[in-house]
Amino acid sequence: MKCFTVIATVLLASFAYSASIEKRDDVYVRGVIENLVNSTLNGIIQNLTETIEIDDLPIDLGTNAQLSGYLDLSELKIIGLKSLVATDISVNVLALEVDVKLELTELLLSTNYKADLVALGLVPLYGDGLITITLDEVLLGIHGKAKLGTNSTSINDLAIVIALDDAVFQVTGVLDNTEFSTIVSNVLNDNVAKFINENQDLISGIISPLIENLINMVLENNSVKETLHNVVIPQLSNEQVELNEMA
Repeated sequence: MKCFTVIATVLLASFAYSASIEKRDDVYVRGVIENLVNSTLNGIIQNLTETIEIDDLPIDLGTNAQLSGYLDLSELKIIGLKSLVATDISVNVLALEVDVKLELTELLLSTNYKADLVALGLVPLYGDGLITITLDEVLLGIHGKAKLGTNSTSINDLAIVIALDDAVFQVTGVLDNTEFSTIVSNVLNDNVAKFINENQDLISGIISPLIENLINMVLENNSVKETLHNVVIPQLSNEQVELNEMA
């Protein structure tokens, strides 16, 4: 999720700034803002390092009945954001809304993890190992609305929709068992891309509020790096982990 936060922040923040200057829903003004968003995005992509690293990302699942415990990610590396391309950008100046379509050829994520989880209050899910994920042909749709205040700008009604061609996983250290880790990897390879593509609205409803909160924190702090390195993902609700009812 965090690999898209920087992009979404830049797109929506630059749009909000432009819209604050001129609110006429005019073809010329829309073109100026669309070009500004596009040029800002391209500038950010060009300045990205080939590898983006996040030192530590703790995830607290709390004491939900379906899935509880903690998951700690460390040395998270994200490779491939430099291939990101904006295929369509449209704005509604009067409503302060922006819609962006992005394409990403390949995204590679790798991280060390430590997990101590319990599923359904009964099944232990623990591990200490490495996770690598390769996402192919990622399509990302972003819709957001700027809220302009006297001393601040924020984003609301954010909706992020994700689709992809394939997701390939390699997981080690699950239950400290090599054979079981291979089984987990194969199950993920067979199901994750299909699940994402068939449940886009559901996934959007989970990730969009989290990313909207991160973006607004960035806008408030004026620091993408500080926000991404210090934020802790909030505890998920029971509804968000009831995957058996989501599918």
